[in-house]
Amino acid sequence: MILEAYPDLLTAVKIGRAYRALSYLTFLRKICDDYEIKQKEQKNLRKYLYLFLLDEDINIKKKLAALLLSVNLRIYDTMLRLYSKECF
Repeated sequence: MILEAYPDLLTAVKIGRAYRALSYLTFLRKICDDYEIKQKEQKNLRKYLYLFLLDEDINIKKKLAALLLSVNLRIYDTMLRLYSKECF
């Protein structure tokens, strides 16, 4: 009944799930070595990545981070290190 009244709510929930997976992955990569947990969150991110990338309210940095994290955690870490060296 709620989804019939507010059809955009489902899209917002899916984007929220992708955003949560992105936040969780950026946190996990620093503190956790459990590959299975990271892989599970990558799958969650990939599941709704297209909605995340198409959302106009999400900035380009977060979209790029989501794209890199959904592909490979090591690539994300390498790009983050390179970016940090250039900025400082």
